[in-house]
Amino acid sequence: MSSNYERANAEAATRQGLDPVRRALRAKGIPVQIENTGGFTMVAVVPSHDGKIGISEGERDRRYLTVFYEGRAWDNGELGTETLTENGTLSQMVEAVQAKRAGRSRNKRLTAEMISAAALDAGNRHARAAGRSRWNRSDHDAAAKESNRLFDILEGRGRSRSKGHLAKRRTSSRAARRAGLR
Repeated sequence: MSSNYERANAEAATRQGLDPVRRALRAKGIPVQIENTGGFTMVAVVPSHDGKIGISEGERDRRYLTVFYEGRAWDNGELGTETLTENGTLSQMVEAVQAKRAGRSRNKRLTAEMISAAALDAGNRHARAAGRSRWNRSDHDAAAKESNRLFDILEGRGRSRSKGHLAKRRTSSRAARRAGLR
């Protein structure tokens, strides 16, 4: 890794509000690593006994989305299995991470915002796996597939294999426009 790339990652983490996360978790003795999920979208990642916990800045400044990824789900680019905080404060995020690492937490409902973030992550991971820094049609398709799968779960259709019913809606997303697909 070049020092310019590492510096760009560090600057992106700072802009995305992850410096206080790193400091707060390390102050509690919790190991944390900042990862670039693609396109300089940064996530603080904490290992737990049965998976990983991803933390990113939420919809408002200094509010955090904290999601647990069971087993190898994080490494495989899959959806998190449990939301620990949604727009939680720094102290709520730390408490949720501590609770999950200690084996106690509660599951929260899947939301449209979480689905959107998971779809963007799926597209970014697909592009990164192919060695691209910009999305192409297949990356968009990966994001739409994940979005469709999760909206099926949210809407009570379980693991339905429906094709494309939400792909058009996802195509108009800001990420698709930035990726040059719109």
